[in-house]
Amino acid sequence: SFPLLGVHFQGELQLLDQALLEELIDFDLTLADPQPKLTGFHMVQESEQLQIYLEGEKVAFGRANEQQLSLNYVPTQLTQAELVRALAMQLRMKEIPARQLELYVDRIVVDLLHSGSTLTGLQRAQFQLVQSILRKIEAVRSTSRAQSFQQLLFSQGEIKLRASADLAFHFAEHKYCASQVYAGAWRFDKHFSHRIADLKASGEEFDCAKAIDIHPRVKYWLRNLVGEPTRDFWLQTATDKFYPDFLVELADNTRVAVEYKGEAYATNDDSREKKLLGERWAAASACRFAMVEKTLNGANVTQQLNAVFGE
Repeated sequence: SFPLLGVHFQGELQLLDQALLEELIDFDLTLADPQPKLTGFHMVQESEQLQIYLEGEKVAFGRANEQQLSLNYVPTQLTQAELVRALAMQLRMKEIPARQLELYVDRIVVDLLHSGSTLTGLQRAQFQLVQSILRKIEAVRSTSRAQSFQQLLFSQGEIKLRASADLAFHFAEHKYCASQVYAGAWRFDKHFSHRIADLKASGEEFDCAKAIDIHPRVKYWLRNLVGEPTRDFWLQTATDKFYPDFLVELADNTRVAVEYKGEAYATNDDSREKKLLGERWAAASACRFAMVEKTLNGANVTQQLNAVFGE
């Protein structure tokens, strides 16, 4: 078995998943982005034509479009408050209180009006405006969620990460349902199941699996499946679930999670988040974590595994 990450919350140890993470992260849109600006959105009125610039793209509206683009429930003599309500209705999200969303949209509309846009123009461009605000909100939420998750990982307060046998992944042969099974010539002797999931007969991940299998300190290993939270081992990230590539049990019963990263992905933000999360899981659980590359600081795959498994 492999311990999963949890937190003590509301008097009990709970599995850290997306639902719990949303409860732990106190997100207020108006505080996260108190002075919102749609930097990629601006309008230019040229004679009979209204031009909307949206993230580098241009949409032109003429007089013939005006009636078509106006929503039926928006009065002709539109007020700022009515426009804000109309936009907020289209942006409605269950994660953000309606009043908070309206206040945020109002701040955006005020900024656009101060920047030279008109209520008539904003009314005519409601579809493009809604799409632009939506992208803005998603970007703010993503940044805020990532920052809050980082704080949670290193929290020393009442809410902090814990790992326990009460929250654990237990392998079961009948649940190991591989869509593609390894069929290469090399014989793996220490894989926990007689089947190996989603492993090609050559390539960098195959070389890593081979190095794990022949390592003298390895007792068993398992090619972890991806995408089945009830059957596979995972750790919650800020936005989704991280499924390490290999789960290893050493001869002294130490558990190790191994993630292999190809050269193209080794230094990206996703890999850095997974490495940090894996290390925090290891610290909380007395297990070990390794993010392995083809070559790291001059060390090959076997040498990197030696540093984690022991020689």
